[in-house]
Amino acid sequence: CRFLVVPSDRAFTDPEKSKALAESFNRASEKLKPLGMACGYHNHTAEFKKDGDKTFWDLFAERTNRDVILQQDCGWTMAAGFDPVEYVKKYPGRTRTTHFKPTVKEGDAGKKAILGQDSVDWAGVYSACRKVGGTEWLVVEQETYPDGKSPMDCTRESLAGLRKITG
Repeated sequence: CRFLVVPSDRAFTDPEKSKALAESFNRASEKLKPLGMACGYHNHTAEFKKDGDKTFWDLFAERTNRDVILQQDCGWTMAAGFDPVEYVKKYPGRTRTTHFKPTVKEGDAGKKAILGQDSVDWAGVYSACRKVGGTEWLVVEQETYPDGKSPMDCTRESLAGLRKITG
């Protein structure tokens, strides 16, 4: 295991505690680097709440060194009302691992939570990950199962969608 990613921490969206949290990631990053490892944080929607004029995700990115991974969960980024492509581009080299979670925006009739059949611009996300994100790992995260399909059937369909996206 080369990447240690924290999935959640209440301190992330606390204006005072978030500063100390970022510093702890910096310290961990410095200790892990000589071992060929890295640490990072995985977003949900809460990380896109604002503290003043910036999101907590942006503040964390600014407060941490470039070796700290910003593991973007594209589904949650979109659910929070933000563009996952923009966030990959905004922090070059920091999305070393990225969650490809199919998501349907409210009002997107005919879309399904299957990669390539949902609301996310996966071709744009994939291109940004390849060109500027420094992405080494794509993680397909299937959390919903449309049309009464089994988790495995949805995963197979999302894998087929991923193959189309990645060529």
